[in-house]
Amino acid sequence: MAQRNFHIEISGGPSRSFLSYENSAFEPYFRSNTKWAWQGSLRGFYELGNDLELGVQFDLVKRNHWRTFLYDTVSSLSFLGDNVFQMGFVLRKTYFKPNQTGFFWQLGSSLIFPPPAFNPTVTEDPIDGLETGMVINTLGLGLNAEVGYKILNRKENYFTAGLRYQQGLYNFQQLNAPIFGLDGRPGVHQVTSKGSFASAFLGYGINTSNWSRHKRKIPKRYYNQNKINAVLNNLQDRCLAVFLQFLL
Repeated sequence: MAQRNFHIEISGGPSRSFLSYENSAFEPYFRSNTKWAWQGSLRGFYELGNDLELGVQFDLVKRNHWRTFLYDTVSSLSFLGDNVFQMGFVLRKTYFKPNQTGFFWQLGSSLIFPPPAFNPTVTEDPIDGLETGMVINTLGLGLNAEVGYKILNRKENYFTAGLRYQQGLYNFQQLNAPIFGLDGRPGVHQVTSKGSFASAFLGYGINTSNWSRHKRKIPKRYYNQNKINAVLNNLQDRCLAVFLQFLL
């Protein structure tokens, strides 16, 4: 019986992570920025009633981190891993229309697992007051919200489309990477992440009761009630006419 109320949902789309950058020296020669990447989610939802659902979600967020070097800066370091894994719980409310489509909103929280740096540096003496090396690398925590639209098909599987935003609550990953100019000038390039990102997504949801041959839901067909009444009335009139003709 519980299987009839459980759905599995897969979604994904473009995402943009929000990282903070700071230089301690020769700022004009070293630049970083974050470009668009992607994120994917696997979720399971249990229906609580009144189109309210409680779910668990697993996310993989790709961070597209770029660095720009100018002519008199040299560095072989890459920092902050590209893939961020997270998991958490969500609460979703859907407002269905008679044609089984509807707007939904969703609130949730996620535990964020920090990826390793590609080439982590060993902590050394501070440069311009900033310590070098992996300074922070702990579990993160984020709050997220979604708005979207859901379309059910006849077997009560469904499509979704929407927007998502996650706000990290504190800095959980930070790397102070040493950088050096060709003239030997040292500096530190600091990259910090709270796990915040924004994304758009498309998804498909599966009603698990369809997996059981004995418990499959009968596909819903949506008819116009006025047309049904007209057909029944016409059939009743014909039957009455045939009956009167037989009597006469």
